[in-house]
Amino acid sequence: MGDTAVVTSYLQIIIPETAAEPIEVPGHGSTRGFRLHRVFANRWELVRTPEGWEIERRFARRIGLEAARELLARGLDANGNGHSLNLAQSAQGE
Repeated sequence: MGDTAVVTSYLQIIIPETAAEPIEVPGHGSTRGFRLHRVFANRWELVRTPEGWEIERRFARRIGLEAARELLARGLDANGNGHSLNLAQSAQGE
């Protein structure tokens, strides 16, 4: 068993749109809809300690930036390499 792990995920902040006109959604009734406030790609680097798993580092990059695409692509690489990713230099998306 290894003592480090990496998790790649995304975060969406969705807010109900209370002021909008209701619309009919086929098979689901009516809704006023939602507003997509923010979407981020995340990379969590974990380390196992005697007390259990802890977060060593976390990187969050706003979707739409090249840094977010690189972060997600690296998460799809089964070996965790093969994609150059310099998260320290791509901090403009935090």
